[in-house]
Amino acid sequence: NLRKGKKMSNSVLSATKILRGVLLGDATVSAMVRQDVGGEVIYKIFPLQAPADTEGDFILYCRSGYEVNDMNMMMSVRERSTVTLNVVTSQYDAGLTVVEAIRAALIEHKTSPRLNIRIVDAKEDITGWPDGAATKYVQILVVEIRDI
Repeated sequence: NLRKGKKMSNSVLSATKILRGVLLGDATVSAMVRQDVGGEVIYKIFPLQAPADTEGDFILYCRSGYEVNDMNMMMSVRERSTVTLNVVTSQYDAGLTVVEAIRAALIEHKTSPRLNIRIVDAKEDITGWPDGAATKYVQILVVEIRDI
């Protein structure tokens, strides 16, 4: 809740940061997108788009919606943010495996008592690169984070 005169350090506007933390904090999901590059560990979970030189499977995320509802005369406000996760893989079954791991991580994760995280939609797509070199499968999850 937000109340008049109170400040909050993070709201559901930071939903992408919250979700990235959940995914990186889950051993199964983070292992699926981990890559060792010259002795440096990179986790391929990126905001909006992956770097052009990204190889293999990766996850993209972006805030795709935000809503505020005034609840009562006491200036109580409820916020809701939606985040779209795109799991991009070169093999269809690999994408399903990653999506299932994300689903399990979100179900098991306990955020602060004032936030609720849930998957509200799931889709899939296929894409090819302009040079025709590779086909990628995209598993799309829409996740809602609600201030309760």
